[in-house]
Amino acid sequence: DTHTHRRNRAASQYEFTVTVSGVRLEDLQGSLQRSVFKDKAWVNFDFGGFKHVRSESRVLESVTRFQWTTHFAYVAHDGEELLTKQLRMSVTTKPPREQRRSARNDESVVVGDVGVPLWLCAAGPAEHSLLVRGAADGKPVARLYAVVGFEQVSNIAVEFQTLSCEQLVPMKRGYANPLVDVSYSRYTFSRPKATVTGIKQKHTLNPTWQHLTPLRFRATYTEMINEWIDVNVQHHSKFDGYKCVGRCKLILKAILNDDALVRFAGPLTNGYAETGTIKGVATFKFLPVFAQMIGGVHTEKGVFGGVQVLPVPRIGDIVERLARVKFFDDDERPLMPRTRMLPNDDDDAAAGGGGRGWGGVHGDGDASGSYDSDDYSSYDSDGGGSG
Repeated sequence: DTHTHRRNRAASQYEFTVTVSGVRLEDLQGSLQRSVFKDKAWVNFDFGGFKHVRSESRVLESVTRFQWTTHFAYVAHDGEELLTKQLRMSVTTKPPREQRRSARNDESVVVGDVGVPLWLCAAGPAEHSLLVRGAADGKPVARLYAVVGFEQVSNIAVEFQTLSCEQLVPMKRGYANPLVDVSYSRYTFSRPKATVTGIKQKHTLNPTWQHLTPLRFRATYTEMINEWIDVNVQHHSKFDGYKCVGRCKLILKAILNDDALVRFAGPLTNGYAETGTIKGVATFKFLPVFAQMIGGVHTEKGVFGGVQVLPVPRIGDIVERLARVKFFDDDERPLMPRTRMLPNDDDDAAAGGGGRGWGGVHGDGDASGSYDSDDYSSYDSDGGGSG
C-alpha cells in the first residue's frame, strides 16, 4: 500500500547530521604567505552540491583560526551517491578595502581547494588535516584543519517478540500485578510519551508479554553504544498505587553485533536487591550502517589511528576505494578496515543489522554481566555470567 511504499522509500535513504568546527589554516605558502596581515580569507565547504556553507572571514595570520561552527542535515538518496560525491573545501581571499580596484564587493579569489569523498566522511575520522593546493598550478598553498562530523542518524525500531519475568518478589499481599515500561535511556525521563508499556497482568509472579508495540527512537550508532534500553517492571493496584518491582538495562554496546535478532536474559534489581529474572527476544530495525571512527586523523597520505565503530558497508567498489585511501594503525603500520555486506531485505537494506547473541543486561545496582549460553538460566544469583 501507499504507507508501506513510503516507509520503504524512506528506509533506502541515508540521513546524516553534519557539524563543522575547529577550522584553521597553517603553513601558508605562496600568495597566501605574502597576504599575511593584509588580506581577509575564509573557507568554503561544498557537500556534494547538496549544501554550501562558509566560515567567517578573518585577516590572514601565520595560524588563522576560525571561530565559526555550523550544523545541518544531509540526505543521500542511496549509497552510490556517497561514492560519487565529495566534500570540497576551498580557501578564498579578498584584498583590503583600500586596495580594491572598484567599489564592488566581489573581488574574491579562490586560492586553492581540496576534496574528501563523502563515504570517507561517513566511515572515516572526523578530523581532517589536508594540504590545500592551488587551483592553477597544483602547488601547496596551506594546510587546512577541520573537524567534520558526519554521523548517520536513523529512526530505529525495537520490536520485542516476547518479554517475560520469573520469580518476582511478591508485594505485601503475597502477589503482584506486574506491568512493564520499556524506554530508550536517553529519553527515559525527558520524553515519557516515548515509553512502550505492556499491559498489566493480575495476580502473577511470572508474567509474559507478547509482541509489544515497537519502541522507536532517533539516534546515531555512536550515540547508541553509550546508551541502553531501560526495562522497568512495576506493580500496580488500587491500594498500593505504582511500585517498582525491579529494573534492568540492556546495554546496547554489548548486544549490537551483526544480526537483527537479540536474545537477552538477566536479573531484575531494585536498588541492590535482586527481585526476579527477566528474559526476552527483540529485533532491531533500521539501524545505521555508517559510523565515524573514534579518534584518528585523515591526511593527504591516508588515515592514521582511530578505531572503527562499524564495519564499512560494501557498497559499489568501496573495497577498492578503501585500498586507495590507505589506512594505518597508531604505530603507522598499514591495515585494512573491516567491511560487511548489507542485508538483502528491502526494509533493512539501508538500515543495517542489529545484534546477535546474549548479554548486556545490567541490573539497577551492582549486579551485571553478559550471558553466553543458549540456556536462559545461565546466570547466577549475583547476576554474573556463568559461561
